[in-house]
Amino acid sequence: MTSLHIIGVGNAFRGDDGVGARVIDRLLERAADAMPHGVRLTKSTGDIAELVQAFGACREAVLIDAVNSSDTLASGAVIRMNLLTQEVPVERLRASSHCLGVAESIALARVLDCLPSKLSLWGIAARNFSLGDRLSPEVATAANTLTDILWRDYLSGHPAETASV
Repeated sequence: MTSLHIIGVGNAFRGDDGVGARVIDRLLERAADAMPHGVRLTKSTGDIAELVQAFGACREAVLIDAVNSSDTLASGAVIRMNLLTQEVPVERLRASSHCLGVAESIALARVLDCLPSKLSLWGIAARNFSLGDRLSPEVATAANTLTDILWRDYLSGHPAETASV
């Protein structure tokens, strides 16, 4: 069982929805050939079965996803949620290109009793989900900031081992 699984959710060819993949790419660049022991970094399209399987195979899952920006959450804002103790923000997660995905995966994993002991979401508020692989400038800046946060909080203190992802 993996200790920590960081999953970038989204579609890299749908504008800001690719922010999860961008953060994973940046973390993989930093880790180079030495991934910290017990850590897995992957990209996901948000497929329900894929996420439920990932939840059941780790102690802690950290999701990175685009969330719907709004009047109270500006594009590029970074939020963090404990998905085991806080209500899953379905209306914020429906904005991305995966119509069914994170919220439904959590609900199904809860019913199947296969949630990890820790499950968090790092969301970046986004508004551009059109075709194309470019992130909006504010989302790209937030992706770099979040990469630094995740590296510091989850990866820099772990001993390294060579691993393939």
